[in-house]
Amino acid sequence: MPPAHLKPGKIPAKATAGREARHRWLFAVIGLLFAATPLRESEVPGRLGSWLRRGIVAVAACALLVSLYAMAAVVYRAAEGGMTVNRLTVIGWNTVNIATLALLIHRQTRAGRAAWIEASHQAFRIGLAGYAIWTLFVLIGMPLLRLGTR
Repeated sequence: MPPAHLKPGKIPAKATAGREARHRWLFAVIGLLFAATPLRESEVPGRLGSWLRRGIVAVAACALLVSLYAMAAVVYRAAEGGMTVNRLTVIGWNTVNIATLALLIHRQTRAGRAAWIEASHQAFRIGLAGYAIWTLFVLIGMPLLRLGTR
């Protein structure tokens, strides 16, 4: 009989540490994008504002790719090993991350030079509402689901 840490369905703690770090990284990137966005146009001169906008879109696009990869990995694990509270929680957070990043990129591509800051603020407002709704679901709704219990 194989040791407990090698049994099917059991993942060693060291293997999950990288996944947890990846999810923390994605939240940090969202925070960075939020903090890098100026409050008013007057805070950033013309050329610097253009480069800041390009940088925000580039970082958001890279983070979107990583978020999609993380989502695929969690969905694959859920399909292989069943849905758990942790997996559902991470799938929800990744969904909000992906939606926020995609909305930020979409709004930036449609906004003109004069409206890019407000477009970013709108995307972050919608994203923050999504995080709040998902947090409430995790705290109130998930205990009612009783996933993983028999």
